[in-house]
Amino acid sequence: MHYLQADPSRSNLPRDPVTGRIKGGPGRPRGEPDIRTRLAKDGVARVFEDLGGVQGMYEWAMRSERNKSAFYVHILPKLLGAQAVDAATERLADRPMITRIECVIVDPKEDYNSTLVEGTPYGREG
Repeated sequence: MHYLQADPSRSNLPRDPVTGRIKGGPGRPRGEPDIRTRLAKDGVARVFEDLGGVQGMYEWAMRSERNKSAFYVHILPKLLGAQAVDAATERLADRPMITRIECVIVDPKEDYNSTLVEGTPYGREG
């Protein structure tokens, strides 16, 4: 256990002047996007372009069967998965919003209700 967890009074985080509790705390606030993920994706995209982009990747894959295998086994499935998620999100956005859910009992027999004896529950007498 970290020594600050054992004794929270030793923390140097800002405190609420009224309650004395630690304000906020470590980490990003809920709902705020993670900037590191976006920065990492931008960095990978820049490196990809600096390495020759699509043409550079094509030339790399064609250099050997091992590179071609790595492309088909490791790289392409990840790209296809991302495309499938994007396509599914797009399809779901076009659907009308669900506004009501109902439970409906369907009578499997035709004229079944007419055979029930009126005034008795479930058609039983007595």
